Amino acid sequence: MSLKSVYHKVLPSWLRGKVGLGLLVESMMLRREREIVTRLACHAPFSVGNLPDRYTLTLGSAGSCYDELLGFVQSFDSGYTPALAQVLTPELHSTPQSELLNVLFERNGSDKSTTHDYHLLYGLALAMPAKISDILEIGIGSNNPKVISNMGEEGTPGASLYAWRDYFQAARIFGADVDRDILFSADRIQTFFVDQLDPSALAALAKELPGSLDLIIDDGLHSVRANLATLQMALSLCRPNGWIFVEDIYEPQEAFFGLLAWILRQEGIQSKLYKFTKQGMIFAVSPGRQLSDFPA
Repeated sequence: MSLKSVYHKVLPSWLRGKVGLGLLVESMMLRREREIVTRLACHAPFSVGNLPDRYTLTLGSAGSCYDELLGFVQSFDSGYTPALAQVLTPELHSTPQSELLNVLFERNGSDKSTTHDYHLLYGLALAMPAKISDILEIGIGSNNPKVISNMGEEGTPGASLYAWRDYFQAARIFGADVDRDILFSADRIQTFFVDQLDPSALAALAKELPGSLDLIIDDGLHSVRANLATLQMALSLCRPNGWIFVEDIYEPQEAFFGLLAWILRQEGIQSKLYKFTKQGMIFAVSPGRQLSDFPA
């Protein structure tokens, strides 16, 4: 809808001509700025300055918050070591297990080894599939464009679940997604609804699962709020030597996960960030392993 259409739709005929299009646009922009300042109140300056300046400062604070907080941690914690990402490349880190996963992901329509190189990490961390008995992946892969976490209309719902089933030949595979239309059941695969932004939905999902799991993968909404809520649930379910993997992390989120790694370490929980030649990073967590046990 064009601004001119909005102008004629919003204003009654008797006001048209008295209130210009420019004034209407300015009013709409101020309303949007006021809404953002209100929604991001934690980052907004509590001052009486003009709204456009407060809006600009609010966005600046929200955008740099985790970088500055991480810098603050580094300034007083002499024992803090930045969570530098481990880079995995096909030339140095390919294994028979990763190559098998590469084939299985591609065969089943998953982008974990086409768009990404995640099979390299999984081949190293999950090199003994017979020891894995219970798996959960959040994010089945909606192809509904109205679902914000969709993977496109050409995506294949359940692709990675089928790949995991092929790789872990004795494991139970559980999946969960916010799109109820793609939930399904198959041999050794069971799926459930979950909204990662709703703590009660995550709690309900936890009750449907075994008391503990060997592997939990967050491939859902890909927002730090969803990641935090899911990680809290995952830590309560993950076996001591199990793995939690948060997929599809990108550069603007590195500081957040660096800070999260420091917080986890205060509780004796080790974690590591992995980069790849292709796009996307993975944050790996294990509640009982030492950092030396992580793939390198």
